[in-house]
Amino acid sequence: MDAGEKWQVIVLPMYAFGVQAMYARSLHFVNNERTKYDFAPSRTNSDPMKAIGQYLDDAVRRGAAKNDSDVARLLGVTRAAVSDWRNLRRTPDDDQAVNLAKLLGIEPGELLAECGAARARNPETRAAWERVAAKMAQQD
Repeated sequence: MDAGEKWQVIVLPMYAFGVQAMYARSLHFVNNERTKYDFAPSRTNSDPMKAIGQYLDDAVRRGAAKNDSDVARLLGVTRAAVSDWRNLRRTPDDDQAVNLAKLLGIEPGELLAECGAARARNPETRAAWERVAAKMAQQD
């Protein structure tokens, strides 16, 4: 980083569809002038859970699919459904989660627990699903 260059990160709580998500807003400053602006979802706690979008990224990275459209075709859903999962508007139903887990070669219980945590309406239920997901991820 150059002498007059710095980053400022602001974390904002966002509430949508009954799910709390935290967004980190990164502002890039050079000599006190904003030059770059990023706005992306981020995990705010140190739990090992992955967002559904990360599983979709894994499918592409591992070569199981070329892109989200290919994931949609392989799972028998629309491209819009995959977009909704990636943007946290919806979660895969149980059958879709199991099929995505098979595509990734991971334990279906891990992804089912992730979806359960995303659907949970209260913090206690979400925490319970997160513990299940963490245990399932460790078994891989």
